[in-house]
Amino acid sequence: MKLYILRWNPNFSMKYQEHLKGMKWLADGTLGHNWSIYDHEDLEAGDAYIFNMVGMGEEDGVAGFGIFSSEPYTQPNWRRKDNTNLFYADLLIKCLLDRKSTQWLA
Repeated sequence: MKLYILRWNPNFSMKYQEHLKGMKWLADGTLGHNWSIYDHEDLEAGDAYIFNMVGMGEEDGVAGFGIFSSEPYTQPNWRRKDNTNLFYADLLIKCLLDRKSTQWLA
């Protein structure tokens, strides 16, 4: 099993309020998500990941972890609407952290 670090900057993708909604969905057992992966060549379903929040100053740090539940696949670029594709992988989120209150949800 390999470990990947997924950088997450709430200023550019998935706003912090969406992350908090994810914490609620995780508590309800209904959370599924995917993430764009740049270093996808060796990624396999079952590999682990850590969400590392960046760009928020003192609140930067680990915001969750889990495992990849799929092999990489392509989808349209989430950031640009120029018909380019990125590689994504599905996530099985095991734990999310509200970095503003340091409350773990497992």
